[in-house]
Amino acid sequence: MGEIRIYTDESVDVAIAEGLQRRGVEVISARDCDKLGFADEEQLIFAGEKKATIFTHDTDFLRISAQGKYGTFLEFSDYSISLSKYAK
Repeated sequence: MGEIRIYTDESVDVAIAEGLQRRGVEVISARDCDKLGFADEEQLIFAGEKKATIFTHDTDFLRISAQGKYGTFLEFSDYSISLSKYAK
């Protein structure tokens, strides 16, 4: 089984990406890739080009993903999850 690559959009706190990286997960972020402010569709295209699962808190991605135009896997999380779970 291959490794999972995660792309966090700008709605995901940087501490989550850093915490996952410390645990050995390959994480790239919109901030690190100079993609802040890009449209949601552009974020999905970029994640697909990087063969990454997009991790977001943005509910707009649920609507866009449901259209089936993008093959990128979507991981959605709402803000009720404690950041400390990921950021330690």
